[in-house]
Amino acid sequence: MPRCPKPRYTKTYTSWDELPVNLTVEMVCTVLFMNEKVVQRKLAAGEIKGTKIGGKWIIPKEPLRELCGG
Repeated sequence: MPRCPKPRYTKTYTSWDELPVNLTVEMVCTVLFMNEKVVQRKLAAGEIKGTKIGGKWIIPKEPLRELCGG
């Protein structure tokens, strides 16, 4: 039976205050409990605010917090 790949980013946070100001896609995946492809699709569609720098997404914490209602 094939094994599922281990997530690259496994740190868990207990509150929004513990999160850094800018997040990576992997961090957003752990916060929102979403697949990486789904988060990237939402970023490209503008549903999640973020900036692509050098091929990597940088997502600010505050708009994400407002999106989640936290």
